[in-house]
Amino acid sequence: MQSSNLPDEANSLFWAIIGYSRWWLSTDAPFLDRIAQNEGRLEIETASNIMTNYNVARGFENRASIEFSKAIEIVNSRALCWPDNLQERYFFCERLAKEWHAISATRNLQISAATKVMWFLRPQCWTMFDSYAAKGMGVSSAEQFYAALESNGFSGAVARLTTVITNSEWPSLPATKVIDFYLMRRGSFGGAAEMSDTKAYLQAMPDTARKSLFELATDAQDELGDEFLPAIARKRRSGK
Repeated sequence: MQSSNLPDEANSLFWAIIGYSRWWLSTDAPFLDRIAQNEGRLEIETASNIMTNYNVARGFENRASIEFSKAIEIVNSRALCWPDNLQERYFFCERLAKEWHAISATRNLQISAATKVMWFLRPQCWTMFDSYAAKGMGVSSAEQFYAALESNGFSGAVARLTTVITNSEWPSLPATKVIDFYLMRRGSFGGAAEMSDTKAYLQAMPDTARKSLFELATDAQDELGDEFLPAIARKRRSGK
């Protein structure tokens, strides 16, 4: 497949699927498998590795401490009462971050870390908070981010994309994380270097895998387009 035959970079969902599939195979899928093998519970080592990979580990005082172990126990316990909607799930993560801080496991409130850890325990129709993704939605705070997602059709977008993915050769790819990556790219994550690496990754794949991933990304782009989850700022500028 020649570079000249690839879609334009403006096809953001197409490239989000290609780019995220790389992270899925190397990072998220193995973590989820570890949790599944542990009967759906988060182990201390796995939690620590997730935090390292997602650049939130520095917010924790000492991941070899009793406090950190207790923080992970709290996560596993609280996860049994996961709310039903995005906004309530955000407040859940906020409370979780406050509990961590109250037991001196963190230096300050680690809400972003809480949203990330909870994705690995409850990935269905949930997404992580990240400054790039928030920027992609035209907001700045975590509370604004989840409110914007809920009011602008996140759940419907997840359902539509899940249908496309399920009918592909990549059925395990989580739509929620594809959308997360899409929003991060819309928020200027990675830039030219990320795009160059993504193209190189696609070109290096075995023919069958490259063809099936290309077809999935194309089908998703055709089905959802690039305005399926409009940013708040864009809506305001357009007068909607």
